[in-house]
Amino acid sequence: MGTYFMKVLQLTKHLNVGGITSQVFTLAKGLQARSHEVIILSGGGSEEKQFKDAEIRCLTYALPLKAILHPDCFKAIRFLKELVRTEKIDVIHAHTRVWQFVASFVSKSTRVPLVTTAHGIYQYNLGRKLFPARGHKTIAISDHVKHDLMVTHGCLDENVITVWNGIDTQALDSAYQKAYQKREEIKKEHGLKTNSFVVGMTSRMVEVKGHAVTISAMHDLISNQSPVEAVLVGDGPLKNELQSQVKRLGLEKSIHFIPPTPDIAQFYAIMDVLVTPVLYEEGFGMVVPEAMSLGVPVIASKRGAFVDLIINGQDGLLVESDDYIDLALGIKTLMKNEKLRKTMVKNARQKAADRYSMERMAEQTEKVYFSVVKS
Repeated sequence: MGTYFMKVLQLTKHLNVGGITSQVFTLAKGLQARSHEVIILSGGGSEEKQFKDAEIRCLTYALPLKAILHPDCFKAIRFLKELVRTEKIDVIHAHTRVWQFVASFVSKSTRVPLVTTAHGIYQYNLGRKLFPARGHKTIAISDHVKHDLMVTHGCLDENVITVWNGIDTQALDSAYQKAYQKREEIKKEHGLKTNSFVVGMTSRMVEVKGHAVTISAMHDLISNQSPVEAVLVGDGPLKNELQSQVKRLGLEKSIHFIPPTPDIAQFYAIMDVLVTPVLYEEGFGMVVPEAMSLGVPVIASKRGAFVDLIINGQDGLLVESDDYIDLALGIKTLMKNEKLRKTMVKNARQKAADRYSMERMAEQTEKVYFSVVKS
């Protein structure tokens, strides 16, 4: 099995900063390390240079539509069919909905197997009922996503395989170690006190992520004289509203807004705890295993995949969703209990190494590819 090298075509909407782009990149690196050839077809984006620097071949075809029955989709079918034949593709792997729809037609006509990835929890609407476009196998990024596919979408257990998202731990840790040596400089650069306990969030500023809960928790802690500050890394439609909340509570000197950056390791290096108090179901949450692998303690909501990712009190803390008092209590617990913090970090590092490595993700995805090629 290991001597058969495949040519894999990965399809994704764009290559801008984001979770899917990050996972496509990590998977492509892992597959190429296992001697498979990978081609990325997307609408391009800000992270394309990263792919090319890693010698991952990228092709561009703009398909920015969400409507699967748009005429451009049928033009894309003709384009993709020709590409698959010309490049002699062995497996098509589609990561985003419109490409999954397009690739399902191409797979049938070319007899090249299709694998899709469910990167989150999706609403079961008429379009997904009439055109499920799940391919020969569907990869779920967590057990929570697999359960939803089976219960909500009617997928069969044998057709959905959980492959946990992976991290290039070597690259991330290398960047983290370099940044950690400049920890005090980075804190000073962003206006943080050198002796403060730093609470961090790194995510898009949208309602589901729970930034407002974190801000309220910080207000509660600071009102009770706790020496804490927060860094909120990211951007999004709620940024102005969140900045207004911070100003209204008088927390401008304690909560720092930082634009998104590919060099996220520098901010993990100054965090004493990462919080992700999401309000609704999340399919995975890449920041959790990233923080785990770097030894940054994690506090997350008892929602969605976080219940799969974290064993409460063992390798992280789980708190009630939309409950700033419970979040503040969790932060205060980790501030005051160094022994618990060290135990959690040790267990979390081990879990990240065992479950969330790039190598493990590539190996398990490869097995899915072999199963559809063989059949």
